Formats: sequence, structure tokens, C-alpha cells
Amino acid sequence: MKTLQVIFFALFFCSYSYGQTDTLSVYKIREYGVNTTPFLQQFISIGDVATNNISRAFMYKRIKAGKRRALRLGLGLIIDENSFFQENQIVHISLGGESRRKINENWSYYFGYDGFVNARPNFSADDIFGNGIGADMVLGVIFQMNKYLSLSTETTVAASIGDGFTWKITPPLALYFNFRTFKKTYY
Repeated sequence: MKTLQVIFFALFFCSYSYGQTDTLSVYKIREYGVNTTPFLQQFISIGDVATNNISRAFMYKRIKAGKRRALRLGLGLIIDENSFFQENQIVHISLGGESRRKINENWSYYFGYDGFVNARPNFSADDIFGNGIGADMVLGVIFQMNKYLSLSTETTVAASIGDGFTWKITPPLALYFNFRTFKKTYY
């Protein structure tokens, strides 16, 4: 009888302790990127990169762990160097998505799309949308230094409508320094 009580207690205890894991935990990764090209140009020559045309100075990406997709948000400023404090500055805002693929432990690449708006902060001007509204395709490479820090660069092919239809190819000359944060969420 004593043996039966011990077996019953062991089964009850094991089923109770394993039955408590009914919530699913997932890490959400937030990645913050800064375009370091204007800073690096003070020390080394990177070619003919216009530092006044930083269309994506800051990048924010939200990734679910285990997923290959990310939500992208980019902010930047396009400055006319002849009239720095005039009305020719354009604020660049982009929103899009990307899909990532791993090459090896440290290297991966991504491709995706962005929709963007280039808006003038001076709302009294006739043309609020400076260089227009458009979309671009993105192809980039990431070097993961550790769990939190990475370097990335990307090339874009963009088409926009504003002062007429324009399209341009941006080579991968911008170097982003990225920092990741992890947040555990329960479902």
C-alpha cells in the first residue's frame, strides 16, 4: 500500500510540474541601425559618397526570433548644401519588409522592399512632397559580430513620382552599425 501511495504521488507531482508549461514564449528582436558613413568619411576616403544625401540615416527593424522576415522603418534627411537653413531640406520616411537568409555563422543577406515619402518640413511651400512618393527594392549583406552588434550595407533600386517619374540605383556605399535588443513575450 505504501508503494502504491509513493507511485501515485510521483505521477501526480510529475504531471503537475510538466503541465504548467502551457504558455508559448517567443523572443522579439529589435534592431537599431545608424548610418556611419558620414562619420567614417572624416577619417578614410570612401569614394564620392554625398554625405548630404542620407536618405536612411536611422533604421529600425523588428524581427520575430525563428522567423526570416522583418519589418523595416527608415528615417533620413536630404540637405541641399547650398542652402542649409533654407527650405530645400527633405525628410525621408520609409516603411517596408525584408526577408533574411543565412550564409554561415556570421554572414547573412536580406532582400525586401520599401515604400517611401520624401516630404519637405516647410508646409507652406507649394510642393510638400519634395522628391515624391515611391518604392524601392533592397538587397543587403549583414556581418554579425556577436549576439548584439552587427554591420550591414545595402543597395537599392528606387522609383518615385514627384517632379516627374524618376528611378535610381544606389550602390552599397553606406555602412550601418546595428544594435539588437531582445524581449521575451508570452502567448
